[in-house]
Amino acid sequence: MILLAFVDLHEHAPFLKVLKRKAKKCDVILCAGDMSIFENDLAGMVKEIASFGKPVYIINGNHEEVSNVRKECEKYKNVHFVHKKVAKLDKEIALFGYGGGGFSFTDKGFEKFIQTNKGKLGKKNVLLTHAPAHGTKVDLVNDEHAGCKSIKKYLKHFTLAISGHIHETMSEKEVVDKKTLVINPGPAGKLLEI
Repeated sequence: MILLAFVDLHEHAPFLKVLKRKAKKCDVILCAGDMSIFENDLAGMVKEIASFGKPVYIINGNHEEVSNVRKECEKYKNVHFVHKKVAKLDKEIALFGYGGGGFSFTDKGFEKFIQTNKGKLGKKNVLLTHAPAHGTKVDLVNDEHAGCKSIKKYLKHFTLAISGHIHETMSEKEVVDKKTLVINPGPAGKLLEI
């Protein structure tokens, strides 16, 4: 399965053109939040992404409220809001979505979400969060780690962990514990095979 993952679009229309072109090569689109700048034209962003004609899974970033992103996603049959949800991308791949945040080292809500849903882990698992995992290449700000330790604690359960929030690490990636690809796909997005 080919995934197109992106994050931190922040209403940049030129990136929408890039994403639309890349979407032709993917099976599923994943958005890790912050499509807007404090929800300005959130409806337009979701509408444009929905028009790519692929199944889309979205979480909110720190620039969006849960209820407003959910409301916009509900307008389109191919767009799914997955904050605090587990979705099956196919028989083998489970997607765990957890939006918002990005400003704390620990997140008890995230830990509870993973603990509650451990039974839904598939053969392959994708973690879609806005906040990055602590101690990785995707959470560095001025050579200091600013990510979430709660997310790092559960990386071992995932084949792929997609996040954003920290603009300085756009396009950074690394493999953690020889198992989990951690990536900040940035607003131009990355095509990923899983």
